[in-house]
Amino acid sequence: MKKIIVTLSILIILIVTGYKVISHNKQTSLNIISVKKGSIVQAVYGLGTVTARRSYTLKAGVVDSVTKLYVTEGQAVKKGQALLKTETEFQAPFSGTITSLPYKLGEVIFPQNPILTLTDLSDMYIVVSLEQEAALLVRKGQKVIVSFETIRNVRFTGHVSTLLSNENQFLVRVEGLKFPPNILPGMTGDVAIEISKKNQALLIPIRAITNGHQVTLKNHQTQQITLGIVDGEIAEILSGLHEGDSLILPEK
Repeated sequence: MKKIIVTLSILIILIVTGYKVISHNKQTSLNIISVKKGSIVQAVYGLGTVTARRSYTLKAGVVDSVTKLYVTEGQAVKKGQALLKTETEFQAPFSGTITSLPYKLGEVIFPQNPILTLTDLSDMYIVVSLEQEAALLVRKGQKVIVSFETIRNVRFTGHVSTLLSNENQFLVRVEGLKFPPNILPGMTGDVAIEISKKNQALLIPIRAITNGHQVTLKNHQTQQITLGIVDGEIAEILSGLHEGDSLILPEK
């Protein structure tokens, strides 16, 4: 009987000790973060299209044919350089690149069909279409960051030059961008228009927030908060927390 009692006592001790160890491990495995100060940017995001400022398309006014071709598609030409000849010889109105040349020597051209397109690839901007709510926040001169999916490690900086309405679309024109030669008209890029920026703001990860306006403190108590700027995965805290407060991050 004594052996049974001793055995049961040891078993109970082991169970209690194991429970404490599990509880301790559970507590120590919690993902704890601290409220910190830093910079945060409020931005408007959209998809922009690269557009050439100058593009010249030559069209036939009557049925005609190409009698001479002086250039090839993809060729860089200088202002005044001969391009092609029908009944009239046409010259480049500005320096640029031949981006379209669909007709060959001797082919018949019908009225209003494009014969040649010349594009200035050295001077391009981006056009972004925005929803009304976003467009209301945009102002001339705001900083803009542009990135392309295949070259994420490179960002191009420009500024808002114009905001206009066209057939119920709200269009933002972004200029001051210096693109490399592999960026061409018609390509699309991710655009972030900087609306405002705060330094020394109280910041926490978005995923620390539950029910839209609550966080869980290290002591497991919930705390109501007021949000400010939200940018990506970071949020500004206007009230409810202080720098250095410890929060529990919910499990993903």
